Amino acid sequence: MKISQVISKKLQLTLKGAILIEQKVKSIMSKILKIPEAEIHAESSPDDIETWDSLQHINLVLGLEQSFGITFDEEEIIQLLSYEIILATINEKV
Repeated sequence: MKISQVISKKLQLTLKGAILIEQKVKSIMSKILKIPEAEIHAESSPDDIETWDSLQHINLVLGLEQSFGITFDEEEIIQLLSYEIILATINEKV
């Protein structure tokens, strides 16, 4: 197998992993915040999701930690205020 084929294969696996993470995060957010997955986009935040209050934020953090087998520190928990930031933070940890 050529190096370019190996790189291409690795890139495909990375992209598939990223898509799976996105789908999983949307599913968790949808269940906890009680909104359809289709309504979740990069800028989704407590500002535009009525059910995303402080209690649901903690539930969301716990759900993400359990689902991905990770933990967030206090600073990260405070910063997890959009779908985009959540994805970026999880991608750094997995």
